[in-house]
Amino acid sequence: MDLYEYQARDMFEAHGVPVLGGEVAVTPEEAFAAAQRVGAKSGGVVVVKAQVKTGGRGKAGGVKVAKSPEEAQALAAQILGMDIKGHTVKKVMIAEGAKIAEEYYFGLLLDRANRTYLAMCSKEGGMDIETLAVEHPEKLARIAVDAIDGLDAEHDWVHSFGLAMDAEQRDNLRKAFPPVVHPVVIAHPETGRRTLYVNRIFTTRIVGMPEDESDELLALLCDQAAVPEYQCRFRWEPHSVAFWDNRAVQHYASSDYWPQVRIMERASVVGTRPHR
Repeated sequence: MDLYEYQARDMFEAHGVPVLGGEVAVTPEEAFAAAQRVGAKSGGVVVVKAQVKTGGRGKAGGVKVAKSPEEAQALAAQILGMDIKGHTVKKVMIAEGAKIAEEYYFGLLLDRANRTYLAMCSKEGGMDIETLAVEHPEKLARIAVDAIDGLDAEHDWVHSFGLAMDAEQRDNLRKAFPPVVHPVVIAHPETGRRTLYVNRIFTTRIVGMPEDESDELLALLCDQAAVPEYQCRFRWEPHSVAFWDNRAVQHYASSDYWPQVRIMERASVVGTRPHR
């Protein structure tokens, strides 16, 4: 997502996150009217904030406190049209004023190097957070956030093997082998290594997630099995014997021997239930 501040504020509010009141204005006159409405809850004090997708707004003069609608209108006239790091201000947000006891910086970002999310927090506030990270790293807490750890997924054989059965046979087997729920990320019982435990054939949904979001996430996770660096190709020869650990390996049979006939014996060893 690439959002303006006011869009993020509106999204938080729609999902029940406590936020200060705010309205968008594109003209000084709209800023005056917005300040009248928004400032009614804060004794007339509002903040006129330039809406641009870059940092450094405050130092550039794009964030100003106004104590009346008239002052908000005048400040909006100054800020609209301003250039901030190559971004022209076309909108301002009139935000509700507040008595600030303490100010903190908190951000969630994508850590591309480690392929995960990163939560960062500092009591120094959000000004020059990049400089703070370099000059005073001890003042910036960094905590890795695993977006899929803790999720569970439903596995159901009916959506694969069941498609080739008649209804009576499928229903009888379904009673004996109902859908099961396993963690999306499991820990190997012997090594403790963590691995994805989903596949396109049996995994039907992420538990507790809307269907469209579940389908999108499952597709993304299952795509990992198609990455060549994560694969090991086993080529059958006469008298071959192959062992694989279903707790760490996703087996995919490739029909690369057609039109020849392959005769094989397959056995499964009962192991422990997948766990985190």
